[in-house]
Amino acid sequence: MNRLVPVVLLALVLLALLPVLLLAEEPVAPLVSAKAAILMDRQTGLVLWEKHADWRLPMASTTKIMTAMVILDHGGDRLDETVTLSQQADAVEGSSLFAAGETVTLRDLLKGALIRSSNEATIAAAEYLTPSHTVAEFVGWMNDKADALGLTHTRFVNTHGLYAEGHYSSARDLAVMTRHALTNYPLIREIAQIRFTQVPALPRGPVNLENRNKLLGQTVPGVPGSAFDGVKTGYVRLSGPCLVSSATCQGWQLIGVVLNSPAMWLDSKALLHYGFTRYEWRTYADEAGAAYEAPVAFGAARRAVPVGVKGALGAPAMKLSFRDGGADDELRFIPARPLRAPIARGEEIGTLWVYRDGRALISAPAVALRAVPVAGWLRALRAGGYALGALALIVIVGKIYGTRAKSARRRRRQLAAGRRAAHPGRPGDR
Repeated sequence: MNRLVPVVLLALVLLALLPVLLLAEEPVAPLVSAKAAILMDRQTGLVLWEKHADWRLPMASTTKIMTAMVILDHGGDRLDETVTLSQQADAVEGSSLFAAGETVTLRDLLKGALIRSSNEATIAAAEYLTPSHTVAEFVGWMNDKADALGLTHTRFVNTHGLYAEGHYSSARDLAVMTRHALTNYPLIREIAQIRFTQVPALPRGPVNLENRNKLLGQTVPGVPGSAFDGVKTGYVRLSGPCLVSSATCQGWQLIGVVLNSPAMWLDSKALLHYGFTRYEWRTYADEAGAAYEAPVAFGAARRAVPVGVKGALGAPAMKLSFRDGGADDELRFIPARPLRAPIARGEEIGTLWVYRDGRALISAPAVALRAVPVAGWLRALRAGGYALGALALIVIVGKIYGTRAKSARRRRRQLAAGRRAAHPGRPGDR
């Protein structure tokens, strides 16, 4: 038995170091120890790699990503209001920062939840924001939002992520949830990057908040110019170590999720390294140049309009050096209607789609990058048509007027004849 101990220890060390060792080479796929994992592009939502991404697992304090969004949904305009912590909030186990009777702003409760994973902060915020002052009502809001986001493998029982029967999520749902948070909640994006700060808790005074995400500010291995910038750690015994991470390189942000990961930090580095080294950001259309030339009926000069998008249409694409015979991406333009001049510059005229391997990937509204006036011959024809139309209208009006005038004279003569017949002996009648 004693002889097996060194062997087991060596195997465990190699297992922990394997993701780092593989960073030196370009792996076929990231080797991670997590029970479930996913790598997602933040801008498009494209999944670049996944492992058991739809397994329903306990997710510990990564729950607080949803909690933070719901706090902002229902209290975003009340962040500077003060909250007094209740005995119920103080009684929750784990991650204690604030005590019963202390007064903290809603904004600082949000910071406590996201930076230091304060469980009591989530209870206090829930009690403060709900009309019933109950956590159950707040959890209902969390589940409503999960349903609205299409999270089919997520259910919440509490606000903090302590293990509870029926409280679960999946790597994919957590990535979708995080993508929504980073895209639509600037304050969450800002707080998730804070490594250390202080917040006041009256009457005690300043409380230190040190982020448990050790990756913050680090460079993704092998990716110069990159930096980890979020998002949330989590751990309870029955969930194992969990981490939702994000990193940005030259404006391109990726999201990594690992659940029940014995080597949480190494797994996350391996995921993000894989994404940034194996893929590149590709822009398919923008406002600078035509991505497509669409024919236009009745247009002057060139009878086509250059098509682009407002902003940019882009997505991650596997680098050519790693592609294995895959089909090239294809750009398709779908007009909203038959294109006929005149078309104004900047006018929305349809949709630009990117197809990958024959499947629709991403899309954006297509706009005309240049005006297309009506052809000169058509303008002349239209002008002639307008003149003929006006002449015809004059003739028609004249005929109607003449017809009505004749009818009126005829009626007057008939009336006069009738009066003469009725009174033949009136003076002056002849």
